[in-house]
Amino acid sequence: MKKLSARELIWTLILVFWTGVNAQVPDYCPPHPIYGKIPEEDCAQPSDPNDLPKSGLEKWFTKEMFEDLFPKSNIGLGPHPCLPYSYESLIIASRYFPGFGSSAPNKQFKSDEHKKRDVAAFFAHALQETGENDVSVYK
Repeated sequence: MKKLSARELIWTLILVFWTGVNAQVPDYCPPHPIYGKIPEEDCAQPSDPNDLPKSGLEKWFTKEMFEDLFPKSNIGLGPHPCLPYSYESLIIASRYFPGFGSSAPNKQFKSDEHKKRDVAAFFAHALQETGENDVSVYK
């Protein structure tokens, strides 16, 4: 692999910086399709039948993070406490697998890196297997 000269490195950094500064989110994104049924206002929210203690995942993985990652969950409706794919349901499930997103099995990575990699791998599989709620998968 060729080693970059100082001049090439500087121009590369300038190009990367300029691209990052000038990249913009479009003003308008078309709405995504919704195929699910909106839950009723008095719906039953998830609860832990065994009232297990909080898991390590709850210490660092927030509801805002979940909702940012899965805006089209529940067949397009998005996160909602009464629907199956919600932050609340994930947290309850994580209590039954306390090592999920909260353990570091070796010293190759820092503890926080292990936790995040564990959760990222799970979410990557979930998105791939569900087709990110692409309804054409089910036809």
